[in-house]
Amino acid sequence: MAGNRLDGKICAAPENVQRCRRTIYAWKPNALGEKNTDAEIDYTFRSAIALGASHVTVEIPSNPAQSKRLGAFAQKYKIGVGYHGHLQQTITAWDEALSQSPYNGLNCDLGHYVAAGFDPIPLLEAKHDRIYSAHLKDRKSKANGGANLPWVKEILHLSLPSSSCGTTSINSGNY
Repeated sequence: MAGNRLDGKICAAPENVQRCRRTIYAWKPNALGEKNTDAEIDYTFRSAIALGASHVTVEIPSNPAQSKRLGAFAQKYKIGVGYHGHLQQTITAWDEALSQSPYNGLNCDLGHYVAAGFDPIPLLEAKHDRIYSAHLKDRKSKANGGANLPWVKEILHLSLPSSSCGTTSINSGNY
C-alpha cells in the first residue's frame, strides 16, 4: 500500500485505505504535537476520516493552547480527539480540554488511573458522554497490595452493554 511520510511515521494515504473502514476505530498518529504544523495536523484528521476512525488519540497536552488547537481541527472535521493520560490523570485532568471543544474527549487509561490512586467508577459515571475510548489493564498498585484489581468486572458491566463508552481495548501487562 502506498503511503506518505509524516514526522517519521508512515501514514496511509487517504485514497488507498477505503477497505480499512470497518476495522479502525481510533488512530494515534505521531502528528498531533505542538511542534507539528497546521498542515500536518490537517492531514492527520483527513487521514483518520479516510481510515474510518471515529477519533484520534493523543496524550493530554501540558499546554492548554494545544488541546484548543486540536479541538478546532476536530470541530472542522467532525471527528473526536481522545486525550490519553498516564499517572497525571485525575477526575478533572480533562476538564479544560472538554470545555474548549465539544469534539475533545477522553481516551482514558483506567489502569493508569487506578495506579495514580483513584477509583475509576466515579470518572466513568461523570464523563461517560465524553469518553471516546478506554484502555483496561489489570494494573497492580501499592495501595491494593499487588493483587488483581476488582474493578475490571464493574467497568465491563458499566461500559460494554451501552454504546456511551465508545471503544474499549483490554490490555494485560504494565504498558
